[in-house]
Amino acid sequence: MAAFNRFLVGIVIVFLAYSPSSSALHFLLIHGSGHGAWCWYKLATLLEQKGHNVTALDLAYSGRNQVPLERVHTFDEYHKPLSEYMKSLSPEDKVVLVGHSYGGYGVSWVMERFPEKVLGGVFASAFMVGPNFTLEDTNKLLPRPDQLDDSFVIGDPIRIVLIGPHFAATLLYQNSPPEVTKSIFNHT
Repeated sequence: MAAFNRFLVGIVIVFLAYSPSSSALHFLLIHGSGHGAWCWYKLATLLEQKGHNVTALDLAYSGRNQVPLERVHTFDEYHKPLSEYMKSLSPEDKVVLVGHSYGGYGVSWVMERFPEKVLGGVFASAFMVGPNFTLEDTNKLLPRPDQLDDSFVIGDPIRIVLIGPHFAATLLYQNSPPEVTKSIFNHT
C-alpha cells in the first residue's frame, strides 16, 4: 500500500507541475514532525527547475525555527509560521499545499483558515484530518512506545518523542539510501 501511495502522490505532483498553464504554480511544502524545510530540498529543486515557485517553511521548534518547544502548546502556535506566511500573500496569490506525515495537519489547518488562497492540497502519506480532530485522536492511532525504539519524555504539559534509528530506518526512511538514514542519526 505504501508503494501505491507514493505512486499516487507522485502522479498528482507531476500532473500539477507539468500541466500546461499560463503561469507557474506556487507550491507551499509542509514538513512532518521532527523535520524541517530541509527535507523538501529534492522536490523543491525539481519544481523550481520547471519554473514553479516553491516555499518550504520551518514550523515552530523545527528546522531553523528558534521557537523553543516549551512555548508551543497548540496547533495554532505550531503552525504560526504558516499563518504568518499565508497572511502575507496578496488576495490574488494561490498556493498548492503539499504536506507529508504530520504536515497533513498543516495542509488541513491552512485549507480551513485560508480557503481563498488555496488552489489545492496534496497529502503525501500524511494525516488527513477534519476540524474536530485533536492531538489525543492522533495518539490513539500511533504505535505503542514498547513497539518502537523511540524514547518518550512526558512532562507537564510537554510530551516529546525521540525517534529511534531502527524505527526511522524501517518506517520513515525505508526508501532512502542507507547513507542518508545514517547521516540523520550521525551513524558511520
